[in-house]
Amino acid sequence: MRRVLGIDPTLHTRQSPAYRGFMHQIHADPGLGDLSAMLEHRLSETAEELRPEDLRSLIDPIARSLFGAAMSVIGSDSATIWVADKERTKLTVGFADEEPKLIGQEQPLDKGLISLVLASEHAICENKVYQHAEHSKLIDDALGFITCGMIAVPFYLGGQLSGVISCVQLKKCESDSDPDGFTAAHLSEVQKISKVIERLVNYRIVQLLLDLHT
Repeated sequence: MRRVLGIDPTLHTRQSPAYRGFMHQIHADPGLGDLSAMLEHRLSETAEELRPEDLRSLIDPIARSLFGAAMSVIGSDSATIWVADKERTKLTVGFADEEPKLIGQEQPLDKGLISLVLASEHAICENKVYQHAEHSKLIDDALGFITCGMIAVPFYLGGQLSGVISCVQLKKCESDSDPDGFTAAHLSEVQKISKVIERLVNYRIVQLLLDLHT
């Protein structure tokens, strides 16, 4: 098995004796049934009302570190988490790894590859993006670079489609050589980190809803 982000995949997997032994001791508590349904409903409501600035406060240092490490592993030059507005008219950057000036950058939902990802809920992995007819140059203009490679995956919170995680490989000018490019394996890693961030942010919302301190 491959070690991803320094985590030994043989530890506490579903097949390991330690995992099976621990999970055998955990059972659903009937007394928490009503609370569970209420909590799921409030989590879904909170996710639906999420604003870009809310996301920044919900991503804690651990989530930031994991996100940055994952983007480094796949060779991304810039990575962002876009939040869709409730009316589904635009995406706005709520979190940007290494590029804080992108915070607040907006993308109309009738333009760009990331908008297609939100509409279809299907991930993309593209190289030579600058040749793609659907590519929007809003971020290129903001960064002063040319986008060569892009991975974009749907991002969910509280069971709701909340936005898109995108990462790109860049070059400074047209005469420069393209980076090595993204692969299907890189796409798989981004999909995994999307699930990790989803779970960490969901847990942070639950902490706030229940006023938990652990």
